[in-house]
Amino acid sequence: MSLDGTPKNEDFGLGTERWVSVREAARAAAVDPRTIRRWADTGRIRGRRTPGGHRQISLDGLNGAYSSTVHRSNPPAGTNRDPSEIIPDWAASVPLWAHWHPPRRLSDDDLESLRLDVAACRRGLDDVDDALTAELHQRDEAAVEAERNRFVY
Repeated sequence: MSLDGTPKNEDFGLGTERWVSVREAARAAAVDPRTIRRWADTGRIRGRRTPGGHRQISLDGLNGAYSSTVHRSNPPAGTNRDPSEIIPDWAASVPLWAHWHPPRRLSDDDLESLRLDVAACRRGLDDVDDALTAELHQRDEAAVEAERNRFVY
């Protein structure tokens, strides 16, 4: 509260405003952690430092800044494509992935972000695999039922 009794806009960890690390903010906004740091340095988003010197980002401020970025207005190519169109190409390229190593130029944050992207892909592929398995099971049951009905007099 200010001296006149009105609430202050600042939150020092005691209110409802949520503060996250740069890495978490970057993941939430789908941008590079360096972008988050630059936004905080230029005042585009609210940031603060912990007593230990770590940077924290206000999620409220991040949502406002992120809504004006290109990422939200122009989704990446292929975002709305059917998995049946994409997966065969991925599967054909899998042998190339076996010997891939991350480039040295990637920062720790970039490597962690890439690891999280791979985990998200894995979860998505698991969901697709579950859907395919369920569809095959349903078709098998329908074929068995059709075969039974064929011999009923």
